[in-house]
Amino acid sequence: GLGVGAGKTVNVAGFQRRLVSVPGGSAGGLPLVGGVMGARQLSSFTPSPPLNKNAAASLEAEEEEGHVEVTVEVSPTATHTESAEASSYQEAPAGTDQEPAEAKEDIEGDPGALDKFGISEETQRALRKMGVEKLFPVQIQTFEALMGGKDMVVKSRTGSGKTIAFGLPVVETLLQTNSERDRGRHPRCLVLAPTRELALQIQREMVKVGPRLTTAAIYGGAPYTTQENILRQGVDIVVGTPGRVMDMIDKGSLMLDSVQMFILDEADEMLKMGFQEDVERIMTSVPEVRQTNLWSATVPAWVKSLAKRYCDNDRLEMVDMVGDSTVRTAATIKHYAVAASDDDKPSIIADLIRVHGGGGRALVFAQTKMEVDRLAQSPEMREWARQLHGDIDQKMRERTLFDFRAGKFNVLVATDVAARGIDVPEVEVVVQASTPENEDTFVHRSGRTGRAGRSGVNCVIYRPGEEGELARIQRSVGMRFALEGPPSPEFIMSSRVADVTKDLHKVSWKTSAAFAEAAEALVAEMGDKA
Repeated sequence: GLGVGAGKTVNVAGFQRRLVSVPGGSAGGLPLVGGVMGARQLSSFTPSPPLNKNAAASLEAEEEEGHVEVTVEVSPTATHTESAEASSYQEAPAGTDQEPAEAKEDIEGDPGALDKFGISEETQRALRKMGVEKLFPVQIQTFEALMGGKDMVVKSRTGSGKTIAFGLPVVETLLQTNSERDRGRHPRCLVLAPTRELALQIQREMVKVGPRLTTAAIYGGAPYTTQENILRQGVDIVVGTPGRVMDMIDKGSLMLDSVQMFILDEADEMLKMGFQEDVERIMTSVPEVRQTNLWSATVPAWVKSLAKRYCDNDRLEMVDMVGDSTVRTAATIKHYAVAASDDDKPSIIADLIRVHGGGGRALVFAQTKMEVDRLAQSPEMREWARQLHGDIDQKMRERTLFDFRAGKFNVLVATDVAARGIDVPEVEVVVQASTPENEDTFVHRSGRTGRAGRSGVNCVIYRPGEEGELARIQRSVGMRFALEGPPSPEFIMSSRVADVTKDLHKVSWKTSAAFAEAAEALVAEMGDKA
């Protein structure tokens, strides 16, 4: 059970809170404040108690029946330092030409420092432009083997940095041997991804890591002519979805005779989505002498069978970045469960985003297209949210994702299918607008935050009486929820104050002096009200 009473100090989301009895409810209508800041950076505040007083008792009953308990853990306040160089997905900070000397010394002594791997200066410059100064564990564990031409099966969680893990060796290999840049050249690397969104994301990363190479994305829902024209001009890397790749092969538009490296990303998702036959047909279409590596969050029997039949077992390496751990979500994610009725969802979700998002990006998942539209167009969210679902045409979906990544709006409300494969940097908070149908859906949704070592917050909205579903998810996924009520008005206001304070600190000291006289005059005019 919760085991925490009023007045008790607890650690939630990296900072301490004091639980007191205050009225619940929403302060709707407060605008978001610009600037990306996680909830962990907020000063201490006072939240409201759980919305449903029976929730804790229900979960305690689950525990008494032999189920996992739901708790708020008491621990020393944690600190988390984030920096551009710590992320494979983060853009270089604007206006920052170089890191402080102390930070550079720390990186140079890190086992993942770029200069320890023989990476070319050209590629190092590209990585640093992305904000990457060191490799992540999965990248460290696989780089030398992949550069050595070995076949690999890599078990790694979503958000661990696997795109750069397989993309970096591809870029380095092609740059070392890519003396011919003939028009009409056939691709030497083929990457298969289960969804067009993931294919586009991988292509973007490849372009950033290897800007001198030509990387094409081949996926359904876009005109054939445009993609065929790109292929005719000559490409080095093709990233595609199974269906469109098969179509291009059948039409003779995509020639795979020069492929030296084949990569299957999210192999377990390929299985779930029924792409086994297409994947195997494509694998038989590439030359037998090639490097093959398979990437998957889990390794079902089909993936093992692929490795046995299509990999060179004499040079095959298995890398398991998950191990025996039963935890299926990143350790950097804090999980909350909030009880709410359907009518209260828009205002409660808006408040959760204000409190935990800190002005940064938020991703809201809904079960149906109708629910997506209802939330995104609600009075509480319509000014700063857009929707994404299957009824929106592909061009508009791509535009929406582009604008979301660019920070033109803060909140994306989406269905699971539309959001599959989305990888957006710095999603501070995920909100699941209803209890997910199964554990895999929960893992997929929550995995959109806390990526590449960052901290994140995942909130699940549930109906009173669904505590058993929460306990089931805990047991299966290996995590724990903290039960919360809707953020109180005081809590929301403290978040706004922290956001505004952070924005003020962004103002250069060279220009802030120009505002000092006006600020002093305002304080003098308002007196105690200032």
